[in-house]
Amino acid sequence: MTKPRIAALVAAATLGAAALTGAAVALAADSTPTPSASETAPGRGMDGQGRGEHGPGGHGPGEHGPGEHGPGGDMLHGEGVVETPDGTYVTVRMQHGEVTAVSATSITVKSTDGYSSTYSIADTTDVERDGEDSGPKVGDVVHLRATVTGGSATADVIHALSPEKAQELEEHRADMDDWMADRPERPSGPGRA
Repeated sequence: MTKPRIAALVAAATLGAAALTGAAVALAADSTPTPSASETAPGRGMDGQGRGEHGPGGHGPGEHGPGEHGPGGDMLHGEGVVETPDGTYVTVRMQHGEVTAVSATSITVKSTDGYSSTYSIADTTDVERDGEDSGPKVGDVVHLRATVTGGSATADVIHALSPEKAQELEEHRADMDDWMADRPERPSGPGRA
């Protein structure tokens, strides 16, 4: 494989991973509070992929969130509490799974372990599909982060991949894994750039 082909493959795999795991990273709970609907400006980017502002959970690659590989495998779903600057507490839920139902006002996601949850979709929910300003469809793979109030959860961020894009990403990951396994060892020590 030529160096330009390897570089292109690495770039494609990295960008593909960012599309899927960057979304997951954006969903991981952190110490940044989830803004209320009144605090969230329309169009506020909270995707952790360098688009718009880094809102709640808007971190860079390398931090574990739903769908990102961790020590025991992929994280599928979880819930946590974050403290806001004013000292109040907000419960957030993250989930990675397949869309089993969707409408203009709600989405239901089922993870591979069988866990299923329905989330409200608000006017302030940041929604994208395949990197475009488009809503998810049944069968899509999604990563989402929601604010839980009482017994209901409202999605703050929904990142969806069509089955085709998800398959393309898996192929890029497999190619990258193959390339990483076959690459020659690099010398270490002084003088190595």
